[in-house]
Amino acid sequence: VAPEESLMGYKIAKESGAGFIECDASVTKDGELVCRHSTCDLHFTTDIIENHRNMLSRCSVPFQPSVNGSDAQLMCCTYDFPLDELKKLCGIMESTMNTSATTLDQFLLGPPGFRSNPLPSYGDPTSCQNLVAFREYLKYARKEGLNVIPELKDTGEPRVERFLRRELETDIYALANEFSRQILDHGFEPKVE
Repeated sequence: VAPEESLMGYKIAKESGAGFIECDASVTKDGELVCRHSTCDLHFTTDIIENHRNMLSRCSVPFQPSVNGSDAQLMCCTYDFPLDELKKLCGIMESTMNTSATTLDQFLLGPPGFRSNPLPSYGDPTSCQNLVAFREYLKYARKEGLNVIPELKDTGEPRVERFLRRELETDIYALANEFSRQILDHGFEPKVE
């Protein structure tokens, strides 16, 4: 219907009667948080290949074509880029990857069959749905009277832990404290049942 964790997706959820919206918060290169389904999904859920090829060399795994039967590879993570650069990307419907691709233009095959097409009734389905900062998500939910279900994403992944330790000189506990502080600062109270 709309790219996951986009403002358009949140708007559709609200208009469909949802009382809660979700953000899977992933850490960025500059220690901010951005809403993404997965920390390392930018290469198949954004327009980074189509419109921002200059960023691809900084991906965790830059494009490697299929050679002699090996799988083509590309992996772009939120922690590869600062938030201001991530905000330039447009979310797209999740795409299937072609592991036999010998060129970058062959790498994405389009959404899998189970994904629905964007709804034209919500504006131009080709319009850019910029990535959503965690603070922006919280502000939107508060303004619209929605409850939040945030999740700090992939913090147990060794690559995320390495990034936090080496690049930000912190750990998942400090990141979790910042995550919680932002939630509380936006007026949301945790509910334990």
